[in-house]
Amino acid sequence: MQEIIKRMEHAEPSRIRAIKAELEKCADEYQVVKEQLDKAEIEYEAVREKFSYVRRRASELMNAGEWYGWRNSHSHVLYAGMPMGEAIEELLWSYAWDTAFAIIDGKKDITTYEPANSLQEIYKQLDKGGYEFRSTSPLREVNAALMQLKTIVKLPNDKYMRGDASDIFEQMRTWKKDQT
Repeated sequence: MQEIIKRMEHAEPSRIRAIKAELEKCADEYQVVKEQLDKAEIEYEAVREKFSYVRRRASELMNAGEWYGWRNSHSHVLYAGMPMGEAIEELLWSYAWDTAFAIIDGKKDITTYEPANSLQEIYKQLDKGGYEFRSTSPLREVNAALMQLKTIVKLPNDKYMRGDASDIFEQMRTWKKDQT
């Protein structure tokens, strides 16, 4: 009788066998999906780098109207794959041109040209434009980048704009004169 009790104590209950089998199955599934994820991450990085390069070349080769048109129809990827500083400069450049055009064209009730954005506005626009923040503190990332950029000016109202914004306004004014 004691022999039977000892065998029963060492016998593996069916629920333990079932959980071990499920654990093995899950471990195998995990390994397969992990390998797929690793492959997808590599493919993603390659496509992101290619997109970044082609976008940069396109911006150099297209005329301003073509580039502006492309940007308007692809607002969800405007800043994808870009370094933070470059994305901020591009964002504020675009905002300066848009603001200048709106004033020159008379579409805004603005008396002074101040194409500036707050830290929060810059963050929102980068996020909307597909920028991939690297941390859980994106406002800190934006602030750190703004402090490093020599082309960006911080105004007394805690907004930021490009240092060449007045040149952009003058170019827009000259363009408008040439159109009339």
